[in-house]
Amino acid sequence: MNRPLPILSTFHTVQFSETDMAGIVHFSNFYRYMEQAEAELFKKAQLDLMSREGIEARGWPRVKANASFKHPLRFGDTVEISIEGLEIKDHSLEFRFGFYTERDSALQKVAVGSMTTVYAKGDPYTGRFQAALIPEAVQSSLMAVIQHHHAV
Repeated sequence: MNRPLPILSTFHTVQFSETDMAGIVHFSNFYRYMEQAEAELFKKAQLDLMSREGIEARGWPRVKANASFKHPLRFGDTVEISIEGLEIKDHSLEFRFGFYTERDSALQKVAVGSMTTVYAKGDPYTGRFQAALIPEAVQSSLMAVIQHHHAV
């Protein structure tokens, strides 16, 4: 299988609670898996997904997410969640994901997904948040991870 070299991959073993009565992963879990990979990326970049400066909260609310499914994941499968693309814009991050599992001694792509997050600042008590420019230090840390990926 030809696949893009991932910027980052993380792995997850499918739990019983993530499946339906047929043992197939419920589609909503793919969004959790995307967030798992996002958290790993931020950890690798030594960044916080959420932070506070005084009363002001800063974080990355989701403004768009989608997934397309090719093959089912089942209870006990190990899924590789790969960030295959990341576009850094002034206020947002656009992720592209691939989901893989081993079947019959071969890697099988089971789904693809994407997610857009916006850097936002606001008051966590009132729920009023506004998009903000992504700080240069955050952009630099994320770019360092991407450039390391391209150098490999």
